[in-house]
Amino acid sequence: MMLYVSGPVTPSSNLFRKMMESERPLARQLAWQMAAALPGKNMQKNIEREINRSLIEGEERELLVPQMASAVQANRMVTAYTLVRQGLMETGHEDFATAMTVLNPDKARSDFLEYLAICPPEELRQISVSSINVYSANIALAHLAKNPPTVGHPKLEVLFYYSISRNPTLNELASAVLDNLTSKDQRG
Repeated sequence: MMLYVSGPVTPSSNLFRKMMESERPLARQLAWQMAAALPGKNMQKNIEREINRSLIEGEERELLVPQMASAVQANRMVTAYTLVRQGLMETGHEDFATAMTVLNPDKARSDFLEYLAICPPEELRQISVSSINVYSANIALAHLAKNPPTVGHPKLEVLFYYSISRNPTLNELASAVLDNLTSKDQRG
């Protein structure tokens, strides 16, 4: 697909639609890759049409592939944020977390705390974590370090659990979030 996209002939947006109509999951994934590689107004319309079709037909779970997250991110489709959030919550894939930081950084602050809360505190005492994607958690915590959550968020306590995690990366990132929160409170 990348060879085709980088070729001298500009791919038709009709190809995206045809590939999305395929029964083969690989064809649909390649269509999303093409949409990410060729962002633009026509591609945005095609993506929106595909998302609407899937929602109307009750097939939104088919949309929850990492390539879709990359495509909506590349096309700056803020309206797809809720679907991307659902993708993170259901699959945990880091492409969804990355797309959330781009599409709606403010809303992502709260939603990342919800995602991080999926991991029970007991599991954070272990070195390996399995209930969430550690890469997605790293993205979420790094985002929260730069964009601190509101102090009144009901899931804020989860940051304290992560700050005493035995996983060094999670521990350091969560501590940075808490440091930024406390220094923000002292300034303001």
